[in-house]
Amino acid sequence: MKVKLWLAFTPHDARTQLQNARTQLQDARTQLQNARTQLQDARTQLQNARTQLQNARTQLQNARTQLQNARTQLQNARTQLQVARFPTNTNTDFHHKLAVQ
Repeated sequence: MKVKLWLAFTPHDARTQLQNARTQLQDARTQLQNARTQLQDARTQLQNARTQLQNARTQLQNARTQLQNARTQLQNARTQLQVARFPTNTNTDFHHKLAVQ
């Protein structure tokens, strides 16, 4: 039976199967390359997301620093205002008057 099937298998059929196998191999290579490209794209997106996160953290820290600077300036302005209200008093008298208020 096997011999009869083999005899029914022509050289043309063998060439067709070989070509089909080559086509499948090429398709597999293309899919593999596509998968590698997608993986690289995903890695790039991940790196971009990490960079954006770091930038956001830096901006947050900068905002905190600016807020602290503004608080310090506000405190300095309050101190200057108090000094301006009592320009002739000594430092000890100034603190005494503040404590009395």
